[in-house]
Amino acid sequence: SASSLFMLAERYSDKGLLNTLSSPAWKAVLSFLMLDLLMYLWHKASHSFDCLWMFHKVHHNDPYLNITTSFRIHFLELFITNILKAILIVILGIEEAMVLTSEAIMTLFVMFHHTNISFHGEKRLGKVIITPYLHRAHHSTERNDHDNNYGAVFSIWDRLFGSFTEREPLEIGIKN
Repeated sequence: SASSLFMLAERYSDKGLLNTLSSPAWKAVLSFLMLDLLMYLWHKASHSFDCLWMFHKVHHNDPYLNITTSFRIHFLELFITNILKAILIVILGIEEAMVLTSEAIMTLFVMFHHTNISFHGEKRLGKVIITPYLHRAHHSTERNDHDNNYGAVFSIWDRLFGSFTEREPLEIGIKN
């Protein structure tokens, strides 16, 4: 998906809303933040609407979190995710380098927060980014837990939109 998004960015990076900014640094920061916010909103929508949950629950079906959980995604969910990213890339005019950078960073973060690890300072780090500790609650079998902590990279979106929780789940996966 990164290559198709890269080609789209190559074609439209000079036409989007971010071209009103003169600072390349601000363009890069806003590009990354907007892509991360998009992933938060899409993830939340995937939990909120039954027609989307039907596909997203494939990801939640695993009773144990590990790095392979991050790649367990229904192909239609992946397709829709890339369509949404493509639309944002065109609207904002996100540059090619930022598309590749954000895809790499987000992939690493998603792999990281699906690992089954704990480490010193994890809760403190969770004030800024999604850590395994925070994401475990998201994979709880309990609906009131798994409908939280949707962030891909930053935990600020969950705090800002009221979907942040710090709970240790009793069980991971989907009931029944």
